[in-house]
Amino acid sequence: MYSVRSLRPLDRCASRCCLLIPLERRAIQISSSAQANRPKSSPTPHPSSSLLVSSPHPVSHIRLLRFKEEIDSLPDVERSWQRHREHVQQWHHEFWESNNKHFQDAKLSFELEIRKTHDRLPTSTELSSFYKEYLNASYERHARYNSDWWKENTQMLIPAFRAEMSALMRSAGTTMMALDAWWQRMGHAIVRVGGGYRAQGVTMR
Repeated sequence: MYSVRSLRPLDRCASRCCLLIPLERRAIQISSSAQANRPKSSPTPHPSSSLLVSSPHPVSHIRLLRFKEEIDSLPDVERSWQRHREHVQQWHHEFWESNNKHFQDAKLSFELEIRKTHDRLPTSTELSSFYKEYLNASYERHARYNSDWWKENTQMLIPAFRAEMSALMRSAGTTMMALDAWWQRMGHAIVRVGGGYRAQGVTMR
């Protein structure tokens, strides 16, 4: 099971406008040595973070976002935006999961064919030819994905802005209420210690 870590503040801000960055030619997988040397993400999320991100998925290699905040407690505009992000993330993840499985199956078939024919593993030159043929055969599928992705990315801008403004207003409202309560407590404290003016007895007008 892959781990989960919290986004840094700058990462959280950037992630509101762009969910994930598409890679046009992701079919060729990262080498096993590179994956082994990749630093592991922290299994314990930061408690103050409202947005969590996992380590790369073992098949799609996508860092999946997970939302801690209860969706029912959010305003409509923020709830709609969160559901939209989850929907787009799932579509993005499913595409690359399917794509990478297809690539691995094709690569395995190629290696078995070389082993059956020549009784050896494929050379780097043969693998290079396989990669080129695979990418050429997948060009239309990847182009269609990129086109759909940029459409989604563009359509997400306005909902992201609205959700950001809603969250900002909620934060400002909470801050103002806390400040007002603090001033009231301070006023009561001043009166209790005798620092405030209180009229005693009968006053003349």
